[in-house]
Amino acid sequence: MQQFNISRFAAFILSACLAAAGCSDVSEDAGASTASAAAPEFKERPCAFPMVPEGMPGLDRFTCGSVSVPVRPGDDTAGTVDIGLAILSAANQGVKKNDPILYLQGGPGAPSIAMAPPWAASPMAMDRDIIFYDRRGTHFSGPKLCPDTSFALVGDIESDYSYDEYMNDYIERVSACRSEMTEKGHAPQDYTISRISEDLESVRRALGVSSWNLIGHSAGGPQVLDMMHRYPDSIRSVILESVTNIQAEPYGEFFFNVFGRSLEKLFADCAASPQCAAMHPDPEKLMMDALASFEQQPMKLAVPTPSGEPGPSVFLNQQDLIVLLFSQTYNAKEIPNILNMIKAAEQRNKEVFAPLAGMFSFLEDMSAEDVRLSIECDHYLTVDPSKEIPTPATPLQDVISKGMPPGLQFSEVCEVFAPDVTETNINPAPPTADIPVLVMTGEYDAIIPSSVGQNIANGLKRSYYVNFEYASHQLFVPHPCTHNVGKAFFDSPFEEPDSLQCQAEINSPFAKM
Repeated sequence: MQQFNISRFAAFILSACLAAAGCSDVSEDAGASTASAAAPEFKERPCAFPMVPEGMPGLDRFTCGSVSVPVRPGDDTAGTVDIGLAILSAANQGVKKNDPILYLQGGPGAPSIAMAPPWAASPMAMDRDIIFYDRRGTHFSGPKLCPDTSFALVGDIESDYSYDEYMNDYIERVSACRSEMTEKGHAPQDYTISRISEDLESVRRALGVSSWNLIGHSAGGPQVLDMMHRYPDSIRSVILESVTNIQAEPYGEFFFNVFGRSLEKLFADCAASPQCAAMHPDPEKLMMDALASFEQQPMKLAVPTPSGEPGPSVFLNQQDLIVLLFSQTYNAKEIPNILNMIKAAEQRNKEVFAPLAGMFSFLEDMSAEDVRLSIECDHYLTVDPSKEIPTPATPLQDVISKGMPPGLQFSEVCEVFAPDVTETNINPAPPTADIPVLVMTGEYDAIIPSSVGQNIANGLKRSYYVNFEYASHQLFVPHPCTHNVGKAFFDSPFEEPDSLQCQAEINSPFAKM
């Protein structure tokens, strides 16, 4: 059996940036807003996986296609949109189970299908099909309406803007994006969580699936929880991986708090490792010195072209440096690299940062900012107004707050992007359906604190909670054992999965230094 190694694929993607489902009868769900006399149709089309390493096993097990759904159910004049799908067929067809897995990516404007190929080696794909889809408006589903609006979580790394200058520029691009959507007959209300839940119900019916298992990653979590509200009879079990809540958290307002907490754990774990402590005796001070230096004088770089030759000059400022460091927290195996980047920043090492300056072009090309903002601005309406927003408590948190990506300032951005969206169809209460749910979190997560996952688990009727001390936001990418935990849960969802061996396998990133 081929060993699962999705992290190698992720590394390939980064380096490249730098240089049929079960066919049981369909049962109509009472109250489903997309129910109609004729089931939607799945139309097969060739698979296209960008930037897949040559010879990757398992590609022959994919069937790709699309399901056409109405842009606005009940409004025939609004037209349709095709939902792109990639279906990974179970490796052991002789014992294939009838309840496939639907994987819901985060972002929430990030692509899913492009990241599907490595899952061919996952234990979860041995006896179940796995269905990957791109949300309407993203990548293979389209339409991508605002190609000139940068991926806001990344920011504009190719400028020497101050935060206020970048915020003003971003607001201008958001306004232009909204105008472009309107001119093409679309609106933010067409790309919300509730609308996408309706799309996925149409997909389920088109594939002839009577019940499925859901995996929700990050911003895919509220989508899963909304589906549990709307279509509980279609769902057998659920895994929530590093997810945000169905009631939105004001993450933009306390980005510094979550990222700062992750950095504090990083510095403490390094100090507890003699070898790491010897290599990085005071990383927090070094980071503060580097950020001060970049605030006074941004680093001018020549970004390499695909051929390796020097390209156009760009600037790396304090905000950009914070975002680059933050980007390394997604995958726990990249955590030690943060310390190396801090040292390189303090030394103003251009050889390290020149290739990094263009590392997000892949995300910007494949992610959909209009979709992300449509979902986030709608979701933001569910924030509890009485929730206290913390203020920076340490000098480190204070300086991190200066690097918050403007796209996370929903209170300001949504006034421009979705000024007429004042109500949401999202039910912010925890779903009450008796569906088994496994909630998985990582202590190194710099995006969503583990306490959010714990609170979600506490609010559900039937849930199990697993927190990995040395894991980060991506739990299925660097850790093969988490796939075994997931398979065990899907095989017996009414039993708490044994995660002890996996807990032992996910060591401190400094354990082998």
